[in-house]
Amino acid sequence: MGLFNRSSMNRDIQFRAQTITGDQSWVYGNAIIQIGGKAYLFEETNSCASVVEDCDPESSYYLVDGLVMVDVTTIGQYIGLKDKKGRKMFEGDIITFDNVHFHVIEYNQDECSFNCVSYGIQRAEIVGNIYKNHNLIYEYKETKV
Repeated sequence: MGLFNRSSMNRDIQFRAQTITGDQSWVYGNAIIQIGGKAYLFEETNSCASVVEDCDPESSYYLVDGLVMVDVTTIGQYIGLKDKKGRKMFEGDIITFDNVHFHVIEYNQDECSFNCVSYGIQRAEIVGNIYKNHNLIYEYKETKV
């Protein structure tokens, strides 16, 4: 496993997910690990963390600052773009250009890229996400057909 200097990278690698406990709030961080079907996000901290093979992640939570158990179905990666209001766009966000047509930001494995309309992206506005705004999903599916 190689080491890298994060400050030398040209792009911001970030993830978000909802916690599985409490108010299911969104947490943001720079790494996701999955162990035994459970997902953990390292929140944005200045702390360093490492995972030891066969280590119980439940006890690691108390040893590693910023390790949070999250709902694996809500994990989304920052796509490197911001909407017209300056908000970061993540997988699962629903965007619009005209408040009539809605687009879901999805990762396309075949093309190794995020599916979203690239022209005029600076005019896009995040209007919700697929986890909390189900009504917009139906409108999206209708426009996608």
